[in-house]
Amino acid sequence: AMHVKNGFRFVIGYIHYVNELYLINNTKEVSMLLLVLNSFLINVIILVTKKALYYWHDLRDYQIQTKTIPSPNSQFSIFKIWSVIMTSHPRILRPFTLPNGTELKNRLLMAPMTTCTGYFDGTVTSELVEYYRARAGSIGTIIVECCFIDDYGLAFPGAIGIDNDEKVAGLAKIAAAIKAEGSKAILQIYHGGRMVDPQLIGGRQPVAPSAIAAPRDGAATPRALSGAEVEGMIAKFGEGVRRAIQAGFDGVEIHGANTYLIQQFYSPNSNQRDDEWGGSRDNRAKFPLAVLDITHKMARQCADDAFIIGYRFSPEEMEVPGIRFADTMY
Repeated sequence: AMHVKNGFRFVIGYIHYVNELYLINNTKEVSMLLLVLNSFLINVIILVTKKALYYWHDLRDYQIQTKTIPSPNSQFSIFKIWSVIMTSHPRILRPFTLPNGTELKNRLLMAPMTTCTGYFDGTVTSELVEYYRARAGSIGTIIVECCFIDDYGLAFPGAIGIDNDEKVAGLAKIAAAIKAEGSKAILQIYHGGRMVDPQLIGGRQPVAPSAIAAPRDGAATPRALSGAEVEGMIAKFGEGVRRAIQAGFDGVEIHGANTYLIQQFYSPNSNQRDDEWGGSRDNRAKFPLAVLDITHKMARQCADDAFIIGYRFSPEEMEVPGIRFADTMY
């Protein structure tokens, strides 16, 4: 507990130091210094984590030897760390009301984490249902890992889908398991675009805004979507939202990050179209905004006012040209 506590103090102090340093002198030399400091910080985090794990193993050994669970006052107890955090930040466990009036029971949220445990056809396994059931309850909101809205859109093996009505029953089991434990259930929906490996879609060519391969080793050159296909893709996102509502989810998160299709349309690197969907920043923003519009439309038609709509984005990307922070704030 002592090592973790000191580690937290170091990280907080480091953040304050970096902010002041960067604001005072935003130069190339400072940027290089920050890279060195970041590397040092990573090593410190690794060291602190190792120390915490050592004490965690001591706790488990203690439980096995004594066949008891240490009290929160025990020097080995992980509960002491949790108690310190919660005492310092009591608002974390208080209810939180979203702008649409929906109340979350606390500010703890489980981010969407890919498990790769779906069936080969994108349907839900019983193991995945139990995975989410086990994590629901104390956490106010759980965002379920991304679901592809089109059978060209799965970006990794074992992905789950929401590309047809047959998938609704399995997804409904996940939503019911989470909600039965008292947590809100949010479903993330996406399309991989040019980041899709042809092997995952039966050897077919991936689709994207433009026929430009991602700057990754071994990346396939995608086929550019036609204007009609772009409109059709927006409709498929809408159908994905409808199915999420039908499955009983409390909301959806539109996955506009991680260089997937929605981000690809906004990026000047992956979108080099010369029609209404490309070129200027306003034109490149049309596809993400159209996906948001149809999401709101489906929520109005099929859900109530409590339905939650979120949007995930990556503020910058490595590609040149690419999305920069000014684009994100546009």
